[in-house]
Amino acid sequence: MFLRPLVLILFALALASPAHAESAPGIKVPEIPPLPRAANLKIEEYKLFRAMADGAAATLIPELHFKDPIATPQAGETTSYGVAVGADLAAAFAAQMRGDAPAALTALDAAEAAAAGDSRTLFEIAMLRTQIHITTGQSDAAEAELARAEQFEIETFNTNVNSRALLGEARLWAGDFKHAINYLAQVAVATRDWRLPTEYATVPENLGEVFNMTTAQLRSYSSLAAAYMLLEDFEQALVWARRAEAAAADIFSVTTHPFYRLVVPFHADGYYGRALNLAVLGAVLLIVKDDRAGAKRAFASVHALLDAAGLATPKISADALHAQALLQAGLLDEAELIAGRAAAEANRRGLPDLVWRIEALQGEALLADGRAEEAEAAFERAQAAIELVSGALATDRAKRRFGIGKDDVTTRLVDFAIAKGDLAKAFDILERGRARAFVDMLADRTVAAGREAELSEQIRGIDGELRNLRFLAGSPAGAAEDFLDQQSDLTAKRDELAAELRARDPELADVLSVSHSEVGDIQAALTPGDVLAYGLPARGDALVRILLITRDAIRIEQLGASDSGFAKVLKAFRLAVEESADAGRQQKMTDGLGRLLNVAAWGARRTLYVVPSGQLFFIPWGALAIDAPVAVLPTGGWMLRNRREAGAPDAVVVGDPQFFDEMPQLPGARREAERIGATYGVEPLLGEAATEEKLRGEVGGGVRVLHIASHAEFHASRPLQSALILSGDGAAAKLTAEAIYRRPLPARLVVLSACETGAGRVAAGDDLLGLPRSFYLGGATTVINSLWPVSDEGTLAFMTAFHDALGAGDVGAAWLAARDTLRRAGYPPYIYGAFIVGGSLSL
Repeated sequence: MFLRPLVLILFALALASPAHAESAPGIKVPEIPPLPRAANLKIEEYKLFRAMADGAAATLIPELHFKDPIATPQAGETTSYGVAVGADLAAAFAAQMRGDAPAALTALDAAEAAAAGDSRTLFEIAMLRTQIHITTGQSDAAEAELARAEQFEIETFNTNVNSRALLGEARLWAGDFKHAINYLAQVAVATRDWRLPTEYATVPENLGEVFNMTTAQLRSYSSLAAAYMLLEDFEQALVWARRAEAAAADIFSVTTHPFYRLVVPFHADGYYGRALNLAVLGAVLLIVKDDRAGAKRAFASVHALLDAAGLATPKISADALHAQALLQAGLLDEAELIAGRAAAEANRRGLPDLVWRIEALQGEALLADGRAEEAEAAFERAQAAIELVSGALATDRAKRRFGIGKDDVTTRLVDFAIAKGDLAKAFDILERGRARAFVDMLADRTVAAGREAELSEQIRGIDGELRNLRFLAGSPAGAAEDFLDQQSDLTAKRDELAAELRARDPELADVLSVSHSEVGDIQAALTPGDVLAYGLPARGDALVRILLITRDAIRIEQLGASDSGFAKVLKAFRLAVEESADAGRQQKMTDGLGRLLNVAAWGARRTLYVVPSGQLFFIPWGALAIDAPVAVLPTGGWMLRNRREAGAPDAVVVGDPQFFDEMPQLPGARREAERIGATYGVEPLLGEAATEEKLRGEVGGGVRVLHIASHAEFHASRPLQSALILSGDGAAAKLTAEAIYRRPLPARLVVLSACETGAGRVAAGDDLLGLPRSFYLGGATTVINSLWPVSDEGTLAFMTAFHDALGAGDVGAAWLAARDTLRRAGYPPYIYGAFIVGGSLSL
């Protein structure tokens, strides 16, 4: 991450000539009341933000040279926040810089205990603890700690600009770009009138306030540059990197001044932060302006800064960023040379999380140069490194660096396999990508608490050791000499434990280790008339392709639109529904969608299984003119999973929980629950009885059918926080996807009769992260959910027809029967097409 962006440099802000011991009254800093929590900018704020971007001036790229050694804050010093550094805080700074997160957090706990409630000290501790959580991928812990930091900042400085900027940074490295940019923009706008003075007659008495304001501003600028770089909006990245460098130059002019610098020591992380921003600036100068000389000076200064701080590992990231820029600028030979150098160094230091990114970057350069065979080898090396980090170091969820993501590696290797006609290998690569995405999603999360507890805890314990080792290796100071041997021993032990767990509990093992099924085994499970349609990742404007797998063959079918084309059609359909389009117009739109898919050509006469990719996740299969039941699967190998036996009772039904005026009650859901409960002869949980505790009590050790009719909440950026809404103690209560993973609800068939319960986010590896998949871990073979909100009347009609037809458990036949019943009754496609079946078509 961009760590404590360069601003943490301001340790040197105590700027005064030793000839003047008296303190000046202080430097006037803007008075900025605490910013509101809302992430959306007001119109005026947005206009100011855009004006700041338009007004960014060109920046002189420096040639930096340093001689004096620098270090982290030492005991007995005072930071520029005005905090006296004790032994524990000094140990925390040093441990953070060398990448030892557990030691840093332990030292911070001790420093906090000694702080005696001093808000200034507690603020600095909370900010440092947050940065460690961000570095280690603990986004939830980071945000919880930031709430404390904000409180202490307000108590100390009467503003929250610095903690708010760090919240933006936390969201950035969690992959939530929208909210990250909005939070960072808030701070950029709020601090727009501030500029650090570079000349001082005496020591200002309010250096803490000055430092806090400057830190907030620079953190917002440099993190905005990083965000736009990751989004590949290089024009905007250039704007904010220039602003950050201009501010950094002011700071360095003070902190390296022969007199001013004597007051407060200057520390290594400041050099680190400026180096990373200069790397972004150099890269975007090359991409946007073709300024080769400026880029060369910028990267030379990056190396100078890192050498001065004694930091070797960040040079690898800087070189990779340089290589990305060269590749983007079409300078293929130079890109390949620098990427190769960075890859060799990352391999030498044992940094698989960097190895895969840089090998993939090198593969892109080789491919652009027409050297396909060498490119494929580079992507295969990238894939091998990804396998090494998956599950044990999954802290980069949803992030792309150097223009490369894990899904890009999968896509490239699939393309190579298809070009060679090896469709079985293409399938294998796709399956492993999905397996990795699932393992990465749930890394460091508590899953199925109590189930195979001893084995799971041993594996998670090794994950923690591996994570700590790799953070140490990836820290600015680099790894210990025996790092590779330690990593190898731990990985081998983890593989043994994972194999043992897979033999005992395959579903739980899928959460903790990457595994996949062979295409031959899947073909053997298909009967004549069955087709497995496996979506291939789509690039740009290329038409979507699918692998069609039958018992006897594998072939590729090209569809009639690109992924973005399907997105436009689906968006138009939903807009038509929102505008109350009549059934005839809806039918024309779904007929058009059907022509683009051309499902009739796929050959499914008995059953169609679909493993979607991209927009195929959101196809309303029931609205199409198809006569075979459709089952949407998370992976191809899902067909081979073992079923858990359903327990008693036969059904548990929940409807219309009490929401205590926090959201509208659902009388239609109550009628639906009563009707479904009558079908199975059970009393539904309604109103205040519809609590998580009572739901779990009713489900017990397992149930055949679980039907929940309630509100749902969908979080695109934090899919594990997507939730079903139940009744709590005097308030509405959320049953999140993460809570279901933590304590699964064992049910064979789960029906989620709520708005957009099928919504989720398609992430790296093309896995859908949302509510439906969370139920599979508990043994669900089938999950039925909706793609969009449906009227009470339409939902009741569909669910009544479905459960009436379910009988002995033919889910596919019941789904078709419900679809056809509503279609004959004149309901529009958006109602009977909203409900999709995930998983098995029989109970």
